[in-house]
Amino acid sequence: MAGFCRIIVGYGYGKCIHPETFVSTINGPKKIKDLWKKNGSIVPISESEEVKVFNKPLQLKSFDNEKSICITNATKIYKQSLDEELVEISLENGEKILATKAHKFFIFNGELIHWKNIPQKGDYLLIPKQYKKDNSNTPNIKNLN
Repeated sequence: MAGFCRIIVGYGYGKCIHPETFVSTINGPKKIKDLWKKNGSIVPISESEEVKVFNKPLQLKSFDNEKSICITNATKIYKQSLDEELVEISLENGEKILATKAHKFFIFNGELIHWKNIPQKGDYLLIPKQYKKDNSNTPNIKNLN
């Protein structure tokens, strides 16, 4: 499946997820395609790439280097037209994620928490679901379902 992909962090890496994919924001899950509609300036990079620089940073739920849930301020979103096959990852709760083969996921394999390009059956995909407003007491990952 080829398609239009977007990524929130850097650009030029081809680590994209499909625009219908949900990301965790402080205001609940939002589709990436809907985040593209937020106020900001579009900066063309090439014929198939552009970046939107947000007028106001978008606050996303994420993980820090200690694998604790935190808030990340995204200042831009990247959009790229790709002609490559996307991988479909089906979750036990029925959700599906479409991503390029280069996109890394934060997973738990029963022993270790680490980044992995394509999770395998039995891996736990880690998604930040909660956040305490007091940054000094950010929760660690405890619930892996």
